[in-house]
Amino acid sequence: MTSNDQIVHLKLGDEIFARLKQLINNGSLKPGDKIPSERELTRRYGVGRGVVRDAIQALARAGLISISQGKRTTVSTTDMSQLTNELRSATETLVNRVQHYEEHVWQARLVLERLLVRQAAIDATEGQTSELYQLIAEQNSMREDTARLALSDRRFHRAIAAFSDNPIVIGVADTLSNATISHCEGNAESDLADHIEIVDAIARHEPHTAELLMDRHLRRAYAESSRKRTVFTLPCATTTMSP
Repeated sequence: MTSNDQIVHLKLGDEIFARLKQLINNGSLKPGDKIPSERELTRRYGVGRGVVRDAIQALARAGLISISQGKRTTVSTTDMSQLTNELRSATETLVNRVQHYEEHVWQARLVLERLLVRQAAIDATEGQTSELYQLIAEQNSMREDTARLALSDRRFHRAIAAFSDNPIVIGVADTLSNATISHCEGNAESDLADHIEIVDAIARHEPHTAELLMDRHLRRAYAESSRKRTVFTLPCATTTMSP
Protein backbone atom coordinates (compact mmCIF):
# COMPACT_ATOMS: atom_id res chain seq x y z
CA MET A 1 0.00 0.00 0.00
CA THR A 2 1.32 3.47 -0.88
CA SER A 3 0.41 6.81 0.62
CA ASN A 4 -1.40 7.73 -2.62
CA ASP A 5 -3.85 4.89 -2.05
CA GLN A 6 -5.03 6.26 1.27
CA ILE A 7 -8.51 7.86 1.25
CA VAL A 8 -8.46 11.15 3.10
CA HIS A 9 -11.72 12.69 1.85
CA LEU A 10 -15.26 12.44 3.15
CA LYS A 11 -17.75 10.08 1.53
CA LEU A 12 -15.21 7.29 1.41
CA GLY A 13 -17.55 4.87 -0.34
CA ASP A 14 -17.95 7.32 -3.22
CA GLU A 15 -14.18 7.73 -3.46
CA ILE A 16 -13.62 3.98 -3.65
CA PHE A 17 -16.46 3.59 -6.15
CA ALA A 18 -14.85 6.27 -8.36
CA ARG A 19 -11.40 4.67 -8.17
CA LEU A 20 -12.63 1.17 -8.99
CA LYS A 21 -14.82 2.54 -11.78
CA GLN A 22 -11.77 4.25 -13.25
CA LEU A 23 -9.82 0.98 -13.16
CA ILE A 24 -12.66 -0.67 -15.09
CA ASN A 25 -13.07 2.16 -17.59
CA ASN A 26 -9.35 2.44 -18.39
CA GLY A 27 -8.99 -1.31 -18.87
CA SER A 28 -6.85 -2.02 -15.81
CA LEU A 29 -9.68 -4.33 -14.77
CA LYS A 30 -11.08 -6.09 -17.85
CA PRO A 31 -14.42 -7.89 -18.37
CA GLY A 32 -14.27 -11.18 -16.46
CA ASP A 33 -11.41 -10.06 -14.19
CA LYS A 34 -11.87 -10.69 -10.48
CA ILE A 35 -12.34 -7.67 -8.24
CA PRO A 36 -9.94 -7.56 -5.24
CA SER A 37 -11.52 -9.01 -2.12
CA GLU A 38 -13.04 -6.80 0.57
CA ARG A 39 -10.00 -7.52 2.76
CA GLU A 40 -7.60 -6.48 0.01
CA LEU A 41 -9.53 -3.29 -0.72
CA THR A 42 -9.81 -2.48 2.98
CA ARG A 43 -6.04 -2.82 3.35
CA ARG A 44 -5.26 -0.95 0.12
CA TYR A 45 -7.43 2.08 0.86
CA GLY A 46 -7.21 2.08 4.66
CA VAL A 47 -10.96 2.02 5.31
CA GLY A 48 -13.47 -0.26 6.98
CA ARG A 49 -15.16 -3.21 5.31
CA GLY A 50 -18.55 -1.53 5.50
CA VAL A 51 -17.31 1.33 3.34
CA VAL A 52 -15.83 -1.10 0.79
CA ARG A 53 -19.04 -3.14 0.77
CA ASP A 54 -21.08 -0.01 0.00
CA ALA A 55 -18.78 0.83 -2.94
CA ILE A 56 -19.03 -2.72 -4.29
CA GLN A 57 -22.82 -2.64 -4.12
CA ALA A 58 -22.83 0.69 -5.96
CA LEU A 59 -20.67 -0.81 -8.73
CA ALA A 60 -23.09 -3.73 -9.01
CA ARG A 61 -26.10 -1.39 -9.26
CA ALA A 62 -24.30 0.47 -12.03
CA GLY A 63 -23.90 -2.83 -13.89
CA LEU A 64 -20.11 -2.63 -13.83
CA ILE A 65 -19.55 -5.80 -11.81
CA SER A 66 -21.29 -9.13 -11.27
CA ILE A 67 -21.80 -10.54 -7.78
CA SER A 68 -22.50 -14.27 -7.44
CA GLN A 69 -23.10 -16.07 -4.16
CA GLY A 70 -20.06 -18.14 -3.20
CA LYS A 71 -17.92 -16.80 -6.07
CA ARG A 72 -15.48 -13.95 -6.48
CA THR A 73 -16.95 -10.72 -7.79
CA THR A 74 -15.95 -10.05 -11.39
CA VAL A 75 -16.08 -7.18 -13.88
CA SER A 76 -19.23 -7.51 -16.00
CA THR A 77 -18.81 -8.73 -19.54
CA THR A 78 -20.00 -6.39 -22.28
CA ASP A 79 -23.47 -7.32 -23.52
CA MET A 80 -24.18 -5.21 -26.60
CA SER A 81 -27.89 -5.93 -26.53
CA GLN A 82 -28.10 -4.82 -22.91
CA LEU A 83 -26.10 -1.67 -23.63
CA THR A 84 -28.28 -0.90 -26.63
CA ASN A 85 -31.46 -1.36 -24.59
CA GLU A 86 -30.10 0.91 -21.88
CA LEU A 87 -29.23 3.56 -24.47
CA ARG A 88 -32.66 3.23 -26.09
CA SER A 89 -34.31 3.64 -22.68
CA ALA A 90 -32.19 6.70 -21.91
CA THR A 91 -33.00 8.22 -25.29
CA GLU A 92 -36.73 7.58 -24.79
CA THR A 93 -36.54 9.28 -21.39
CA LEU A 94 -34.81 12.29 -22.91
CA VAL A 95 -37.29 12.51 -25.78
CA ASN A 96 -40.24 12.32 -23.39
CA ARG A 97 -38.81 15.16 -21.32
CA VAL A 98 -38.45 17.46 -24.31
CA GLN A 99 -41.70 16.59 -26.07
CA HIS A 100 -42.90 20.16 -25.52
CA TYR A 101 -39.85 21.12 -27.58
CA GLU A 102 -41.00 18.99 -30.48
CA GLU A 103 -38.75 20.92 -32.84
CA HIS A 104 -35.65 19.68 -30.98
CA VAL A 105 -36.65 16.06 -31.44
CA TRP A 106 -37.24 16.59 -35.15
CA GLN A 107 -33.90 18.39 -35.48
CA ALA A 108 -32.09 15.44 -33.92
CA ARG A 109 -33.87 13.03 -36.22
CA LEU A 110 -33.14 15.09 -39.32
CA VAL A 111 -29.42 15.39 -38.60
CA LEU A 112 -29.09 11.65 -37.96
CA GLU A 113 -31.23 10.39 -40.86
CA ARG A 114 -29.53 12.60 -43.43
CA LEU A 115 -26.24 10.92 -42.51
CA LEU A 116 -27.80 7.47 -42.48
CA VAL A 117 -29.39 7.76 -45.92
CA ARG A 118 -26.09 8.98 -47.37
CA GLN A 119 -24.38 5.87 -46.03
CA ALA A 120 -27.19 3.69 -47.35
CA ALA A 121 -26.73 5.13 -50.85
CA ILE A 122 -23.01 4.36 -50.67
CA ASP A 123 -23.25 0.82 -49.30
CA ALA A 124 -26.57 -0.55 -50.57
CA THR A 125 -26.57 -3.90 -52.33
CA GLU A 126 -29.19 -4.93 -54.87
CA GLY A 127 -30.78 -7.22 -52.31
CA GLN A 128 -31.01 -4.44 -49.73
CA THR A 129 -32.65 -2.01 -52.13
CA SER A 130 -35.09 -4.76 -53.11
CA GLU A 131 -36.13 -5.02 -49.47
CA LEU A 132 -36.75 -1.27 -49.38
CA TYR A 133 -38.91 -1.49 -52.49
CA GLN A 134 -40.87 -4.31 -50.84
CA LEU A 135 -41.55 -2.04 -47.86
CA ILE A 136 -42.81 0.63 -50.24
CA ALA A 137 -45.14 -1.89 -51.90
CA GLU A 138 -46.42 -2.78 -48.42
CA GLN A 139 -47.08 0.88 -47.67
CA ASN A 140 -48.90 1.30 -50.96
CA SER A 141 -51.29 -1.51 -50.02
CA MET A 142 -52.33 0.08 -46.72
CA ARG A 143 -52.90 3.72 -47.63
CA GLU A 144 -56.30 3.77 -45.94
CA ASP A 145 -55.10 2.17 -42.70
CA THR A 146 -53.43 5.02 -40.81
CA ALA A 147 -52.22 2.94 -37.86
CA ARG A 148 -50.63 0.21 -40.00
CA LEU A 149 -49.17 2.82 -42.34
CA ALA A 150 -47.44 4.56 -39.42
CA LEU A 151 -45.86 1.26 -38.36
CA SER A 152 -44.77 0.54 -41.92
CA ASP A 153 -43.26 4.02 -42.18
CA ARG A 154 -41.27 3.32 -39.04
CA ARG A 155 -40.01 0.03 -40.51
CA PHE A 156 -38.95 1.88 -43.65
CA HIS A 157 -36.81 4.38 -41.76
CA ARG A 158 -35.44 1.66 -39.49
CA ALA A 159 -34.38 -0.34 -42.56
CA ILE A 160 -32.36 2.65 -43.75
CA ALA A 161 -30.77 3.00 -40.31
CA ALA A 162 -29.87 -0.70 -40.44
CA PHE A 163 -27.40 0.04 -43.25
CA SER A 164 -25.13 1.45 -40.54
CA ASP A 165 -24.84 -2.05 -39.02
CA ASN A 166 -24.49 -0.26 -35.69
CA PRO A 167 -26.99 -1.28 -32.98
CA ILE A 168 -26.43 1.95 -31.05
CA VAL A 169 -27.19 4.13 -34.06
CA ILE A 170 -30.19 1.96 -34.99
CA GLY A 171 -31.57 2.19 -31.44
CA VAL A 172 -31.31 5.98 -31.29
CA ALA A 173 -32.71 6.44 -34.81
CA ASP A 174 -35.62 4.09 -34.05
CA THR A 175 -36.46 5.95 -30.84
CA LEU A 176 -36.45 9.34 -32.57
CA SER A 177 -38.49 7.96 -35.46
CA ASN A 178 -41.06 6.44 -33.13
CA ALA A 179 -41.39 9.66 -31.13
CA THR A 180 -41.99 11.81 -34.18
CA ILE A 181 -44.15 9.39 -36.14
CA SER A 182 -46.50 9.12 -33.18
CA HIS A 183 -47.09 12.87 -33.46
CA CYS A 184 -47.14 13.07 -37.24
CA GLU A 185 -50.18 13.71 -39.39
CA GLY A 186 -48.44 13.08 -42.66
CA ASN A 187 -49.99 12.72 -46.10
CA ALA A 188 -49.90 9.12 -47.30
CA GLU A 189 -49.59 10.06 -50.96
CA SER A 190 -46.69 12.49 -50.52
CA ASP A 191 -44.94 10.21 -48.02
CA LEU A 192 -45.09 7.30 -50.42
CA ALA A 193 -43.83 9.43 -53.30
CA ASP A 194 -40.95 10.66 -51.10
CA HIS A 195 -40.03 7.12 -50.11
CA ILE A 196 -39.93 5.99 -53.73
CA GLU A 197 -37.63 8.88 -54.68
CA ILE A 198 -35.35 8.18 -51.72
CA VAL A 199 -35.01 4.48 -52.57
CA ASP A 200 -34.45 5.29 -56.23
CA ALA A 201 -31.52 7.51 -55.20
CA ILE A 202 -30.16 4.77 -52.94
CA ALA A 203 -30.43 2.23 -55.78
CA ARG A 204 -28.53 4.60 -58.08
CA HIS A 205 -25.86 5.09 -55.38
CA GLU A 206 -26.37 8.83 -55.27
CA PRO A 207 -25.70 9.80 -51.63
CA HIS A 208 -26.03 13.56 -52.11
CA THR A 209 -29.40 13.25 -53.83
CA ALA A 210 -30.60 10.75 -51.23
CA GLU A 211 -29.65 13.16 -48.44
CA LEU A 212 -31.47 16.07 -50.10
CA LEU A 213 -34.59 13.96 -50.58
CA MET A 214 -34.58 12.78 -46.97
CA ASP A 215 -34.06 16.36 -45.83
CA ARG A 216 -37.10 17.50 -47.82
CA HIS A 217 -39.17 14.53 -46.68
CA LEU A 218 -38.59 15.07 -42.96
CA ARG A 219 -39.00 18.84 -43.13
CA ARG A 220 -42.34 18.36 -44.86
CA ALA A 221 -43.40 15.81 -42.25
CA TYR A 222 -42.46 18.23 -39.46
CA ALA A 223 -44.38 21.07 -41.08
CA GLU A 224 -47.46 18.88 -41.44
CA SER A 225 -47.30 17.52 -37.89
CA SER A 226 -46.95 20.99 -36.38
CA ARG A 227 -49.42 22.54 -38.84
CA LYS A 228 -46.85 25.12 -39.88
CA ARG A 229 -45.89 26.19 -43.33
CA THR A 230 -42.34 27.05 -42.31
CA VAL A 231 -39.79 24.64 -40.91
CA PHE A 232 -36.99 24.92 -38.40
CA THR A 233 -33.58 26.29 -39.28
CA LEU A 234 -30.85 23.72 -39.74
CA PRO A 235 -27.64 23.75 -41.75
CA CYS A 236 -28.69 22.30 -45.08
CA ALA A 237 -26.81 20.63 -47.88
CA THR A 238 -25.28 22.97 -50.44
CA THR A 239 -28.07 22.35 -52.95
CA THR A 240 -31.74 22.92 -52.18
CA MET A 241 -34.74 21.15 -53.59
CA SER A 242 -38.24 22.47 -54.07
CA PRO A 243 -40.89 21.02 -51.71
